[in-house]
Amino acid sequence: MGSVNLSGNQMKKKIAFVFRTRPEAIKMAPLVRALIELSRLKPVAIARAQLG
Repeated sequence: MGSVNLSGNQMKKKIAFVFRTRPEAIKMAPLVRALIELSRLKPVAIARAQLG
């Protein structure tokens, strides 16, 4: 079997961040932003809103 060329595009691995509260999301925002700009990873943010 040969290798598959994706037209120069490499598939990015996903990394998930799960935030339970807004302050957690605010604290982690610089890390998520840095991963978007500097990495081959594709960050995915998951927000779990607290009700009550």
